[in-house]
This record gives sequence, structure tokens and C-alpha cells, in this order.
Amino acid sequence: MKPAASTPSSSATSLSAVLRNPVWQVVIALTGSVLLYWVGIGSAGFSGTEGHRAIPAYHMLDEGEWLVPHLFGRPYLRKPPGMPWAIAGASELLGRTEFAARSVSALAATLSVMVSLWFGRRWFGPWGGLYAGMGQLLMPVFWLTSRTADIESLHNLAVQIAGLVLVDRAIDRSPARPASSIVGALAIAGGLFAAGITKGPSGAAALGACLVTPLLMARSVRPLLKPAIIGGILCGGAALTIVFWQIVQRGQELGAHTVTQTVDEFLWATDQWWRVLLLGPTSLLMALPASLAMLYPWGPDAIAEDRQSIAVRHPLALPAARSLTLAVLLALGVLTVAGVSNPRYTMPAQILIAPIAGYFGLGMHGAFILKRPGIARVMMLGHPAVLVIGLAVAAAVALPMSEARRERVSGEAAGAEIAACVPEGARIISDHLVEARPDVLWYASAHGSAGERRVVWLPLAKGPFELTHGDYLVLRDDALTGELEALARGPLPWTLQEVGNGSVYRFSFRVMRVLADQAVAGQPLEGGSP
Repeated sequence: MKPAASTPSSSATSLSAVLRNPVWQVVIALTGSVLLYWVGIGSAGFSGTEGHRAIPAYHMLDEGEWLVPHLFGRPYLRKPPGMPWAIAGASELLGRTEFAARSVSALAATLSVMVSLWFGRRWFGPWGGLYAGMGQLLMPVFWLTSRTADIESLHNLAVQIAGLVLVDRAIDRSPARPASSIVGALAIAGGLFAAGITKGPSGAAALGACLVTPLLMARSVRPLLKPAIIGGILCGGAALTIVFWQIVQRGQELGAHTVTQTVDEFLWATDQWWRVLLLGPTSLLMALPASLAMLYPWGPDAIAEDRQSIAVRHPLALPAARSLTLAVLLALGVLTVAGVSNPRYTMPAQILIAPIAGYFGLGMHGAFILKRPGIARVMMLGHPAVLVIGLAVAAAVALPMSEARRERVSGEAAGAEIAACVPEGARIISDHLVEARPDVLWYASAHGSAGERRVVWLPLAKGPFELTHGDYLVLRDDALTGELEALARGPLPWTLQEVGNGSVYRFSFRVMRVLADQAVAGQPLEGGSP
């Protein structure tokens, strides 16, 4: 006897059961993460600021200096050592390759998807988990940063963990069990420490907003007076204080020419005031489509839905969605007032948006009332599958294009140009090119097999410095720097012979050989500091 053919309704029921199943949700999330974040990440050489993260990691492995990152001999404290630590660990396991360095961000992005999925299920049920996980996965703003050896992806994960656990502990009114308090405290402490040690105070606005918004909603400080929150903040803050104190002490021991950076370099650029004013709307547009879900926890319909059905099955749903929405808006407001103009620095706020899509998913599967389901379907172009397929097609087009561009602007070819005119074993001295694109000099140093070229970062515009006959200077001569002109104004106690030139992205450079009979001390040079 033949089995009865499945009816459309039974097929739909079977698909629905699969999509709500936690195991299948994890499989879907991991599969999407591999395709978006992992495939092809080692195909191109380093570019952008990747060298600023990877090269200090290699120095840590070679020299054992773990507290203060170094970039070609100079202490480099523009960022804390968190990302170099992670890249050093990955490189020790997988080798010193572009894939290993970028795997840190790919893994962090994958874990971010899983975190959104977990909190989506906890707050909004099975459908909420699926929508939250897919909302994180299919948010284009995170695609490129998740495929680079840069800081953002790891920092975002740390802020996400600490922020979501802070909100969860604050809104949960059920009696706290010791085990859950300990786990919550460890998650908050770990997230705070990882965020601070990776990118300093960059996530402070988002994390502060996650603390403040439950307090504002409850109109009381009681939501924050919980062992998990207090213990997590104290432990994370204490760990950061101890490590930063050790870094400062070690930096003082290392002495002069330490490269540092202050927060005010990113704030209120007078020629970017219009970008500051547009920071909030721009950031929310970049976070589409998940940011559309921020509209739904508000209004009388949301309150009616909560009273009719949501609060009974999912008592944390509306408080979580509202807390996160307010936290995102508050964080963007703080960053705007502070004068941040680059939407890239709002990622710690954007990383909190995806779980709100879980509330949207809960509503789409029975909780929304009146006209809200119809409006939601219009926003999703008729059906969630249409939006998912559209974004998947966009990723399939955009990611190969970004990899092709990354290969074009990689420092690998420019490094080979330098290596072609500098013999192996020679010393290469540079300043502004290290500042802009250290990957170029890293590729130049490693090109060949007989012996590496030694690269040294010297602040040529500050002097005094020493050069030896046979040294090579790599000097930028593009319109963005006055390095070559400043050096040429001399007077120079040695002769420079141009032996090559090249370019990478917007930067061009010349390779100069030093001709002198012996080591000589140069005079302080005119020109701006690097």
C-alpha cells in the first residue's frame, strides 16, 4: 500500500517544525555563517588596517612581549592588545596566514549569530530564535568586517554578550538561582573585559545604555541591584584595571617613541558636522532589515498583544524588545552628542538590534493583531523567504566583489616591488608608510627565501636618528603626506639614491638607498609628526 501523498498543509507543518527545532536552527545558522564569514577569507593579502593587528601579533609570538603590542620595533598602543592576542593564538594553531588572522573575526561573527539565536529563543520562543539568528546573519553591515583581521567583529561580540546579559538579568523578575547568577556574572565580566581589552572605551555608550534603559523602564534602580550585574561589573572592571595598569607600567619601561591615540581624535571634526547630525539615521539604515523590527514593540497594539497572549507565554518578550530598542537609540544619541561622525563606530549599538527581530518573528507567527501582520508582510516584501533570498543573492554578488577589490588594494604586490630593489638581509626604515599600510613592509620583509629584510619604524620627522651605508628608506610621496619633501629640505649628512618606487591604494612611495661611509647621526627634520 502506497503512503498517502503529503498535502500542502502537512508539508507546511513539517517545514514549520524543522524551522522551530533548535538543532535545525543551529545548523542553518552555522551553514549561513560558513558561507558568509569563512569561505574565501584567505584568498587575498592583507589590506587596510589588518597589518596593524596581525604584525603585532607575530611580534608577540617571536619576542614574548604580550602586554604592549609592537609594530616594527615601536611600542604600538593605539589599541589595547586584545586583537593581537587573539590573532597570535589563531596563528599559533593555524600558521601565520591571512586565513588564520581573519579567522578570529569570522569566529566572532559566527558566535554573534549563535548568541542572537539563543537570546531570541529565550525571550521570544522558537520563532523568535530563528528570526533573531537570521536577523544577525543577514545584516549586511557586519559582512565585510567579519571577514577581516580587524578589531570590530571581536569587539562587537564582546559588547553583545555583556549587553544582552545585562538586559536579561535586569528585566528577569524570577527568583535568581545561584548557578544562573554566577553564569550571568561571568558572562558580564568576560564581555566587559573583552570589549575593553579589544577596543578600549568604544563600546561604553552601548553598554551604558544597556544598564540605563531597564532602569528607566522600571523607574527604579532595583533591576540593577542583582548579584549577577553587580558582580559582573565589579569583576570585569577590576580585571581591566589590573591589566591596563600593567600595560601602562610596561609602556613606561619601554620609553620613547611609543605610538598612542586619544579618543578626541574621533570626535567633532569641524568639517564633518553634517555627518555627526546624520549619525543616528545613517546607522539605522545600515542596520536594515533588522532595524525595522525596532518599530514593533511600541504603541497600543503592542500593549494589547502583550496582555492578550505574549506575556503569558513569554513574559520577557516586550521588556526585552523595548529595552534593546531604547538602548540602541540612547547609544546613538550619546555618540551623536559626543561628535562621532563615522557610522563604523556605532557597530556596538548595531550589534544589539538583531535580537529585536525575534520579537518581530514572535508577532508574525500569531501574536500581532489588527493591521500589524499585513504591514509586517509588506516590510518583508510579501514573505520572509523573499527577504532572505534577496539578501542571500546580494551577499553572493557583494562578497566576491569585495574580495576582488581587497586583492587589488592588498599590500602584497607593493611589498614585492620593494623587495625587488632591496637585497635580502638589508635594513628597511620607514615612517609614514608604516603608519598607513604596514602590511606592505611586512610582505617586503618576508619576500624571498635567503634571508628576511629587517623593517624598522623610525619617526623620521622627529629625529635624531641614525642611518648606515646600505640602509634603505621607504618614503611616501603622495598628496596625503609631506614626508619626502620634509626630508629633502635637509640638510642631509648622507646621500640618497632612488632605486625604486611603487604604490598601494591611495599611497605612493619611493625606495631610497643610503650612501655613506659610516653610521652618522642625522639632525631633527622639519615637518609634521607622523
